[in-house]
Amino acid sequence: MRKLYPISIILVLTLFFSSCQDNTTSINQNTKEGNKQIKTPSVEGKSLVFDSSNDFKGFVQNLQQKSYSELDKFVKQKAHGFTSLKMAQEHIRKKKTKNKSNNLTIQEEKILYLNVEDPAFASILNKDGVFQVGKQIFKITNKYTYIFKDKGAYQNFQPPKKKSSNPSLSYVKPCEEIRQEPVRIRQDVYRVENCGGSGGGSYDPGDDDDDNSYPNQDVIDLDPRKNLDKNYPDKITQEYRSGGTKGRLKGKSWCQDFFIYSSIGAKSVHQRHTWLNWWNRSAEKITLDSFVKYGYGKKEIPFHKIKVGLEVNWGDFAANKVESFLSEISFLNSNQTVTKILLDQISGQKIKINVFKHSSPDTYDIYMGPQKVYRSYTKTKYDAKKIRKGYDWSTAIVSNAPPYVENSAVDFDLEILRSKHTLKHDGYHLGFITGRKSTQGIF
Repeated sequence: MRKLYPISIILVLTLFFSSCQDNTTSINQNTKEGNKQIKTPSVEGKSLVFDSSNDFKGFVQNLQQKSYSELDKFVKQKAHGFTSLKMAQEHIRKKKTKNKSNNLTIQEEKILYLNVEDPAFASILNKDGVFQVGKQIFKITNKYTYIFKDKGAYQNFQPPKKKSSNPSLSYVKPCEEIRQEPVRIRQDVYRVENCGGSGGGSYDPGDDDDDNSYPNQDVIDLDPRKNLDKNYPDKITQEYRSGGTKGRLKGKSWCQDFFIYSSIGAKSVHQRHTWLNWWNRSAEKITLDSFVKYGYGKKEIPFHKIKVGLEVNWGDFAANKVESFLSEISFLNSNQTVTKILLDQISGQKIKINVFKHSSPDTYDIYMGPQKVYRSYTKTKYDAKKIRKGYDWSTAIVSNAPPYVENSAVDFDLEILRSKHTLKHDGYHLGFITGRKSTQGIF
């Protein structure tokens, strides 16, 4: 898991936010990756099925340790006969390249336009954006995340008909910078709008022009760490013409939130325009220089889960602090907050925990994470088509039926994400900056 605070944060979140112990058993073979045992998901109805939320989280965590090129091989080894969204989209892109046309079926266009930036999450979803944990089934679309109580609720559900079947019209304008909560729309069916950050939905199939196209700038003077008050678009396209055809550099900084999965990252892609389409092509030199500052969002949980999480993670070496903290929490009045900073023994980093008590009985908001997360990434590739960097991610604990807030993934409190994208090809030097900013700083 490529995180600044890798194992400890996930353990704490798991213990804090997981529901009752899942006692179901699995006939699947257990496999080992390094020193970690992973329970292989089964394949049912062309989708992955995880026995429990812990199995789901562990599998995703292992996927995050794989390179982009290793993901498909790993998934095929662990889930025979399964075709992921990532695999399906790459197959369709190759088909377009081979046929040199846009002659795709409506179903293929729907698959291609389902925008999931994180390749690990796209490796778990099937081509329809579906996977299962325990009895619950989840379906990802560009606008909504659907949560079904069981297979019967999923099979009997008929989504509202769209006025247009054109997948290119599925663009969803990002909603407000707040996370939405699940809404019950049918018996045993809930739906949550993909909001928070950029949401899950703003589609970017890679073959269409983005809203922002900038002329050549002085690439050398571009510095993503300057002018932090300035707002940049989250995606930009810059074009050039060489050898009678057009080329372009596409850059994007993303912060996607699907309620049950969220991630932050950036990417640069080089493309050439031939046969009426844009195709990913190798460039002489492509770079990505990026950084991000963020914190972790809240979870709404009862007191006993706070107690278990604190005692298990810090009880052995900070028992007095844990006992004092729990005492302060228990004596909170409604709408009061208490804060403690505890030292993580694995990473050596300080973790700030804020506990806010609601007016309703035994309901608390937990804000937990390092006091400040700052990460940067600089990469140069030669003879390459693209660079992609995922900074952080979070999965949900989904053991209980919705619409409980504790079942959602960590909502990243993004302060700023900036990325400098540059290209050198056929004598051209292109470059620009993309970014995302919070409406209000958190640090």
